[in-house]
Amino acid sequence: MNKFSLPLKPVAVILPLDGVFQWHISLIDWFRRSHTVFVFVAPAKGWDWRVHFWMGLEHMLFKDAPLARRVPAPNDAQCFDRSLDWSDYRIVLDFARQSMGLSNGYEVRYDGMADDRYLLGKILRRRSPKISLNSSSTGLEVAASYPSIQDRAVLIRALSTIFSRTAALCTELLDVEPHGRRKPLELSTGAISIQPMYLLKFAIRLLAEKLANQVIKKVKRTGYWSIALRRSIGVGFPAPPAPTQFSIISTPLNSYLADPFIFRYENNSYLFAEEFLYSVNKGVLVCAKIGHDGDVGSFEVVLERPYHLSYPFIFEHDGQILMIPESGADGKLQLYRCLQFPGTWEFVAVLIEEPIADATLFQEGGVWWILGTVARFGGSIHDELNAYYSLSLTGPWKPHSANPIKSDCRSSRCAGKIVRVDGRLFRPAQNCETGYGEGLVWCEITHLTPTFFDEVIVESWPAEAGSGFRGLHTYNSDEQFDAIDLKWDPNICQLKSSLKSVALKAKTPAKNW
Repeated sequence: MNKFSLPLKPVAVILPLDGVFQWHISLIDWFRRSHTVFVFVAPAKGWDWRVHFWMGLEHMLFKDAPLARRVPAPNDAQCFDRSLDWSDYRIVLDFARQSMGLSNGYEVRYDGMADDRYLLGKILRRRSPKISLNSSSTGLEVAASYPSIQDRAVLIRALSTIFSRTAALCTELLDVEPHGRRKPLELSTGAISIQPMYLLKFAIRLLAEKLANQVIKKVKRTGYWSIALRRSIGVGFPAPPAPTQFSIISTPLNSYLADPFIFRYENNSYLFAEEFLYSVNKGVLVCAKIGHDGDVGSFEVVLERPYHLSYPFIFEHDGQILMIPESGADGKLQLYRCLQFPGTWEFVAVLIEEPIADATLFQEGGVWWILGTVARFGGSIHDELNAYYSLSLTGPWKPHSANPIKSDCRSSRCAGKIVRVDGRLFRPAQNCETGYGEGLVWCEITHLTPTFFDEVIVESWPAEAGSGFRGLHTYNSDEQFDAIDLKWDPNICQLKSSLKSVALKAKTPAKNW
């Protein structure tokens, strides 16, 4: 008999009696697609009534974040009884805020604590927690994630982000061999227990920010990106050990430039980028020629679609100039071929039927690889790095057996082309711990097979304190020029100033390159 025809053991879920949220119900419904699920409720100390009151106000005001909505326990839920034979279940998911010690049980921990009130303490301090699934009996970490919280000002939105990632981690328990998929994640900070004043400070800060936004929104755009260039150091080395000057490229007030890629064509360098147009709220791909003196010509649109485009990953293969732009808004990853450089492109094929962010292509050992982040269960697009491989550029592309190969907002989302130095692979990645593209880190890929992936962070590029910039998230280079993008919040005074350069200081590498 085929082993897959054997009946599957059921799944058990233990919920806290007074702390059931919509994400619990959604996860149970997901498990019921393939398994019989038994639900139990156990007594557990609940959250403070003032927290629930504040969350209720937020739900009325913002009318979103359904995963963070408190709901009744399912009608078929039974009272937890430790004397039951729990070995009858394939897995037991324990959300009851206390360790039951079951041999086949798994508990969710936030910063190492099984009590989700520690999650609340972290969010009220506007910090991201580490989420992990641990064996109830041995404490072994089976899966973990360090998620990016994009809206830290609204409690229910922050909780919804965390709950969606928690649900995604729980689905990994149905893998045949969940242990050892990814190495354990290190904590950035320790657990924070909730204090009475945290909620009051959180509420005051939210109200103050909303009021301030109403006052300044007419004179300030947030999330403005600029591109900066420098003369290449010419050795393929990702970062200098000392500050380096970059010249800022000016952009019009009705758009911004980001995601720079440099392509060498007929002994000239061309700068490809995303231009985000505020008028239509989407990005188009543009290109400008870089003069031998470093001056950048006018940008012209080279590729536009009805949906948002960005990250113009341009490369050459078999005598053809090709591009894989980010087209996640269309739900798929697409390949384009250049018919007349630089402005005429034709669609070639859909490579992967998934909305992949910042897909980065490279070839290693005769195998094509694509790395990019994918959102699951409504979570952030910045956190979960997926890998795909193929023997042919046009496919078929297969997903890595351990996808997501990394779940860490501090170094998952790609930030440019892979850099090769003496046969070693270095991947630029974004640090999104406190916000999208807050900084850039360099990871060395140490293991890459269809079944295993590993990398280590070797260097960090934060935006230099005092520079007026609060983020960077792309680095690319050719043999002549290096390009980065920088995030800043221009107000009227800043727009009138003649900002020419910014110093980027790379931290000393942890190892000798």
